[in-house]
Amino acid sequence: MGPNTLQVLGIDGPVHLIRETLIVHVQESEPDGSTIRIKTSTFSPDGRLIGVDDCDTRGSCDHTDLRWDSNWVIEERRKTGLMDEVIEYVRDAEGRPVKEIHSQDFFNGYVSHEETRYEYEPLSTSRTELVEDVPFERGVRTQNAESKVQQTSVYIRTRQPNGRMKWVLQSSHYSQSANAGDGSVRISSDLGEGKSSSVFDAHGRQIEETVDTQNYYNRTVYVYNNKGWMVEKSEWFRDGSQINSRKYTYQADSHGNWIRKTERFSSSAMETSTEGDVVVRNIEYY
Repeated sequence: MGPNTLQVLGIDGPVHLIRETLIVHVQESEPDGSTIRIKTSTFSPDGRLIGVDDCDTRGSCDHTDLRWDSNWVIEERRKTGLMDEVIEYVRDAEGRPVKEIHSQDFFNGYVSHEETRYEYEPLSTSRTELVEDVPFERGVRTQNAESKVQQTSVYIRTRQPNGRMKWVLQSSHYSQSANAGDGSVRISSDLGEGKSSSVFDAHGRQIEETVDTQNYYNRTVYVYNNKGWMVEKSEWFRDGSQINSRKYTYQADSHGNWIRKTERFSSSAMETSTEGDVVVRNIEYY
């Protein structure tokens, strides 16, 4: 979460509230379609995200409040249909989290408290998750400062035949980040049974994602215009042939922010493209 959330979202101006309505089954004969989800985001005057309501048409809502200190989020409060959750962040002078405290209060009466600690050293970083009373999961992450290769191992606390508890390695994978001259970043991961990679441009937007395993392959490419709006999302097979493509057109308001996004879907199995989902935005300004 960066200091200026509005810029990350490609939005200009003193925005107070954005309400996004997702409409599906839009056809020429029924242009209004059916609303299935409404997401409302609230911003402070300086452009920071401070609240999100995400609701579906069945009346189920997730609500999140964010509290900031300087340029960093230090607390998130989430309320869903099953639980209330508070996440507190303790940060160092550079804004990096050194501790996360998760408190969950489930509506069935179960309460959990979990602390995640981060240590930053010249040659490695480590992450340990400890649940009060009975630790359950521990993740350890180490990184080589020169090669940038990072190993993440996850251990699960299990009970042995003698009744004692022991940490057992559940999974381990490697990842590596590489910076290009144009400011883009590629993150490659060894999943054990295959590999994955993600590429982000200089603005932090994902422009490519590839998952390659023995039984599965998918490559997704994202294209943005000069305003930071996604104009195309396409998926590809291993042999380089295209699976499908989603192209987006926009209608903007007088402030230059988009208020309607229309999807056009096509695939190799279709003779002609078809209109897909529509997102309508209601933007309130300060």
